[in-house]
Amino acid sequence: MRIEGEQKYFTAKEAREVSDEINSGRMKEELNWIYDLINNARFEGEHSITFSNKTLMKATSEFIKSKGFKISHFSGTQWDPADDTTISW
Repeated sequence: MRIEGEQKYFTAKEAREVSDEINSGRMKEELNWIYDLINNARFEGEHSITFSNKTLMKATSEFIKSKGFKISHFSGTQWDPADDTTISW
C-alpha cells in the first residue's frame, strides 16, 4: 500500500507509524472475529473455541491472554498434520 504524496526517503519513525496503524487495524479485525466466535460459543454453553489454519498476531494473542483466556496450539503429527488454535475460558 502506497500513500499518495509520501516522500520517497521516509524516516524510521514514519515507517513505524504506518506499520503500527496497519497492525492496529489487523488486530481489531482479528479481535472482532474471535470475540464473535467466543460470544456464540458461550451462549451455547461451550468453554472453548477451536479454529484451523489461522495464525493470530502476537499482539492479538497477548491481548486475549491479558483478558484471562488461555490459548493453545496443536500442530498434529508427522502423519496427520494440523494447525489448530484453541481459546478457552
